[in-house]
Amino acid sequence: MHLNKFITLASLTLLSVLTGCGGSPQAPSTTGYDTQEFLLPLVSPNLRPLTITRTSVSAADGDSLPSFTTDGDLGTYWTAQEAGAWIRFDLGAETQLDGLELAFFDANLRTTRFSVEVSLDGVAFTKVLEAESGRTSTSLQYFGFSPVQTRYVRVVSQDARISLAEAAFKESTPIAAVSVRSSSARAGFGPQASVDRDPRTHWAASGRGEWIRYDLGASKRLSGIGVAFHRGDVRQATFDIAVSDDGQTFRNVASGLKSSGSTLQIEPFLFGSHQARFVRVTNSGNSENADVTLAEVSFLPVVLLPDRAPLAPANPPTEPAPPSDPAPPPTELPPSPVVPAPPPSPVTPYSKTYYLDCSSGSDSFDGTSEMTAWKSLAKANTAALNPGEALLLKRNCRWDGQLSARWNGTASAPVTIGAYGTGELPRIRTTGTQEVAIAISGTHQVLEYLEPEVGNRPTSWLAKNPSYGGTVKCPTQAQGWRVGFALRNSDNVVQHSRASGFTAAIHFSAGTRNKALYNTLTNNDVISTNTPAALKYDDDSGAWGVLVNAHGNEIAYNTFSGNLACSEDYAIEGASVEVYKGSQNYVHHNQSIRDTTFTELGGTSTEAARHNIFERNLYVGHSLGGEFLVLRGSQSKWGDNLGTKAIGNTAVNVKVGVSCGEGCDASVLELRQNVLQGRSDAGKSLVWTDGVIGESENVFWPNGSADVVIAGRRGTSAISSTSRLADPQFVDVQTDNYRRQPGAPVPVAGFFPML
Repeated sequence: MHLNKFITLASLTLLSVLTGCGGSPQAPSTTGYDTQEFLLPLVSPNLRPLTITRTSVSAADGDSLPSFTTDGDLGTYWTAQEAGAWIRFDLGAETQLDGLELAFFDANLRTTRFSVEVSLDGVAFTKVLEAESGRTSTSLQYFGFSPVQTRYVRVVSQDARISLAEAAFKESTPIAAVSVRSSSARAGFGPQASVDRDPRTHWAASGRGEWIRYDLGASKRLSGIGVAFHRGDVRQATFDIAVSDDGQTFRNVASGLKSSGSTLQIEPFLFGSHQARFVRVTNSGNSENADVTLAEVSFLPVVLLPDRAPLAPANPPTEPAPPSDPAPPPTELPPSPVVPAPPPSPVTPYSKTYYLDCSSGSDSFDGTSEMTAWKSLAKANTAALNPGEALLLKRNCRWDGQLSARWNGTASAPVTIGAYGTGELPRIRTTGTQEVAIAISGTHQVLEYLEPEVGNRPTSWLAKNPSYGGTVKCPTQAQGWRVGFALRNSDNVVQHSRASGFTAAIHFSAGTRNKALYNTLTNNDVISTNTPAALKYDDDSGAWGVLVNAHGNEIAYNTFSGNLACSEDYAIEGASVEVYKGSQNYVHHNQSIRDTTFTELGGTSTEAARHNIFERNLYVGHSLGGEFLVLRGSQSKWGDNLGTKAIGNTAVNVKVGVSCGEGCDASVLELRQNVLQGRSDAGKSLVWTDGVIGESENVFWPNGSADVVIAGRRGTSAISSTSRLADPQFVDVQTDNYRRQPGAPVPVAGFFPML
């Protein structure tokens, strides 16, 4: 199994670059600014050690234990005498890693050949390093590799014997600039102030077109930058980002970006995967004037992610697997399965834990143990949870009412609301006139292993309007507003959860830097508006897996299916991810199987959905619909979708692969490395745009349906020289295996590119 180069924010901390402020030259105090290059003295980053929560092995000799590798004693060690023997380390949660430290027993006398493998789920592993220890000393040696998102790390012996004394892990090293230059600067507000780790200082310049350029010292693979603006909480900045290999010739990677206008914190601005040494930010003014004021800038790396097989079940095991200290040796290394199991329940050391038990609990208890658990949601909602603490709900329990996640954790110590025990996920059920099952109004919270459900399913539009005498298409279709998880603030995570039967399973209604990860969102079939077309046409909406009305959020590794409803206007309505007035969101590595639409972008002329990225998603269309991506240009009443990127997606059995009209052009859509396969009865163009878009390295297969039409050109004359109109050669569509066979056209394209 190989690594695909994917971008992720799954556990990326937006740090200022680790540069020092002492000794750096100040900006000249004259108006005749000479675009001087400011060298930035580097400060060694103080990287946080990562905790190893569990070790397991394939084999162990004698009394050697895997725990000896984490006891801080170089005199103890785990050993196994067989080729392929391995030791696995569980870091307790997903993290970004770019190396590890290993100390081998008797390393001053002999070398050890080994490989390092990583995994997100503890089952499917991917090799990131082959190395040999030096015959130097018995102390820890550092072995580096490209940044990778992982939870589990496995060290595999390539010799007949391995003896490992110690292992240690630290968080990944951030990318830092080595110098900075700007087109001009106000006296006392030089460009180096944007990377001095002091939010009280900033680079300032007046006028549109002013720029600041950062030199990273060497070519880096970037996914975006983080920017904090001076007065960023009261005004909205507009700017472009360009990158360069030599500092002279720049290529634009994002245009017309806008800050939120509501925060002084660093905000992420993503532009896909680009290799570059230089990064340039060009000013287009702000909502008050033409000035630019950057307080802090950080650089976001591309993080490698292990392959994940399609259609992985999302239901987590009810309990973590018991430790194996040591485990009986297998006859050979376990092969990576086609369908890996989902990640086990996290083993996170909470500073304090409260428990909720619907059957044996009592609100008169203190709630601090399973035996003294609370009973009611009302009691849980009033709990005073501090950063690092947790509220755990018992599995096989159900509560009626609303769970109010109103607590405030920190980036390093979030508040966790999760599950304990065995059985089905704990359920929170709407009742009465309640519209939202789990309301999330706090910050830095992790909600996991929960299942909201609808206990008060709304009636149909016709039932609410019995006097209507006209024709209706959907007399029994539930119509109303029901939400599973409602995110109303920033820096929250909903993960490893399930939701069905809602208008929107997860709703990003406000805030930024929120995440929906590894959830199963199926059969959400309530429609919010369903007015008969004779009364009002083109207003139906609902039946969403995720609804996004906010900016700068991440939706990744989720499974969608059956999110659709009967519509008076369109016959069928629904979407895996609906983006309305939401910008700068990152939607990646999701699997949508037979939803009517994957994504439609909408908004208004003053609140448009812009600069959203859709990368490495798998979409298999429903037979009654099948639209992968629907967006619009500058002439649309729904607002233009400027800066939309669709990269490396696979869309199969679609009626519409991509539709972009009403003034669509290259500033609106970048379509790169996608595989789009239509169905024979589609009756519509697989791709249709009314202008020239940014299109390259795609595989289009109309499959007997209408053609690819771009700016009036059809077929091969419409597509770029790097794209192909050809069968993508999937392994087996009938079994939902959308990997591509050897020799398939444009091998880098699609959800499973052949690298």
